[in-house]
Order: sequence, then C-alpha cells, then structure tokens
Amino acid sequence: MQSKKPTHIWESNSIESFNLSAHWAQGNIVALVRHAERCDHSDNQCLDGDTGITIIGKNISLKIGSNFEDFLPTDHALIYNSPLKRTSQTAQFMFNGASISQAWLHDNCKARFLEDIIEHKNDGTNMILVTHSTCINGLRTLLNNKLIPIDAGADENYAVTIFLAISKADRKAYVLGYADVNDWENFSQDKTRVAGVTPSADPYLL
Repeated sequence: MQSKKPTHIWESNSIESFNLSAHWAQGNIVALVRHAERCDHSDNQCLDGDTGITIIGKNISLKIGSNFEDFLPTDHALIYNSPLKRTSQTAQFMFNGASISQAWLHDNCKARFLEDIIEHKNDGTNMILVTHSTCINGLRTLLNNKLIPIDAGADENYAVTIFLAISKADRKAYVLGYADVNDWENFSQDKTRVAGVTPSADPYLL
C-alpha cells in the first residue's frame, strides 16, 4: 500500500485538516524549528555578531513565536534550543526566554536525532525544538528520503517548522507536515482548537 506524501500545511489552509490541533491538545507533538536567517550566510544586517541571526531573522522569530501562541499555545509545551548563538537567539525572540539550551540539539544530531527526540519526549506534553538544518535533514534519509520532502538547509527554508506526532503506544514518530514562515497566515483560527479529537496515525513513520 502506497502512503500519501507528507502535507505542506499551506495546501490545506487549516491545521485541522491533518489533525495537528487534535494532536497538540493531547500533547503528542514535536515541532522542529530551523533557526532564523544566519548572519554569516547573508548580506542583511546582523543582529549581534556574525555567528548569530540577522535583523530580518529577529523579526521573523518574533512573528513565528506570536503565531505559536495564537494557534498552538505553548503553556503545555517544553521548549528547547541548540546552544549555538543563532538557535539561542531565534528561541529567545520566539519564546521570550522560555526556551532551555540542550546540547543534543546540535551535538551528533545528524546520527541520532530521532533517538534523542523520543528519549526527551514526555507523554502528554508537546515539545518545540529550535535546531539546525543538519539535524532536520538527517531525518530525510529515513525511508529513502520520503519523510520530509524539503531541504531544511535551503535559504528559503529558514525558520521552517516540521511537525511530528509521537505515538504513545509504540514511541515512534509520524510526520504530519510542515509550515513555511508565511504559512501561518493561512491558518483558520476557528479550526485550530479541537480538544478531545482522537487523531489518526499518519502513514509516514519515522
């Protein structure tokens, strides 16, 4: 049986279309957020030193953090970031100091990112991870690169968010979809809060 391709959220105009809101209400979600635009790879003005993000990256981080609060409130989520400056700055502006630095979000993440995610995920609590394209792209190699259909390292994918659902029963991860920076504007507010809905497992298994 051939599985469907992971969903780009914009195509459906609603978080509800693939049960993200239901999963979020049950604390099943791990959101992987690539850091915002890095200064040393851009001609845009740096925020603070060449190892951090740009001014544009700061503004985008603030915007995405606000969107999380509007659509996927973080009051019942653990928020972690890689200790590198660009990820620390992104998390700071997204979540106003609520994020905690974790070395595993950078160190050896290409080799064991999925294992670390499952190890740190608590049942009933969502997790937001501000990390690197290298870590995210490491997941693309599973099942012949079919799981995550984008290159997280591309310039157009700064601050992209990949949504995974963690199964409580078998402690495995399922790809729900992904959101670009501007996709949040297409979400329908009245379709995002669906507490108590039983989500169906996505066929894309990590």
